[in-house]
Amino acid sequence: MTIILGIDISKRKLDVYDSKEQKHRLFPNTQAGIEKIIQTYQSSDPVKVIIESTGTYQRLVHKILEQAGFNVCLVNPFKSRCFAKSAGFLTKTDKVDAQMLMVYGQTIDVRTSSYPSSNQVPHNIVPNFVLHVRNKALVLFFNCWSYLESHDRIFNGALYP
Repeated sequence: MTIILGIDISKRKLDVYDSKEQKHRLFPNTQAGIEKIIQTYQSSDPVKVIIESTGTYQRLVHKILEQAGFNVCLVNPFKSRCFAKSAGFLTKTDKVDAQMLMVYGQTIDVRTSSYPSSNQVPHNIVPNFVLHVRNKALVLFFNCWSYLESHDRIFNGALYP
């Protein structure tokens, strides 16, 4: 029987919920903490790990667990949140999210995501928040420009001779 682990990843900790014992455990988000997860759950049963894409924090977890032989499935946070709402997981805590990810793995047929090789991962990754801020600024600029164009008197010389 496959053991399914739902892991909610944050900067400092890993909230883990497993399908076999139906138990929540907490590990530090460090190499030693990830190795402790491997020691705890490495058995004769195959292990399937469900994690959300966090941008950066999931990378070390994904890489080390995959190297240890775990089947790691990287899921879209938006899709898992929609699943959580439809399944009745209305509380949003790290512990509940770990349990929800485990249930998501039991319910939805999620494919294993292989960790990209070193030549597939760009070294100069622009953080997501920088792209987000840039996109928001562009939208704001074009909205302002559109507003100004819609008020012809500014462009037709009413304010500028």
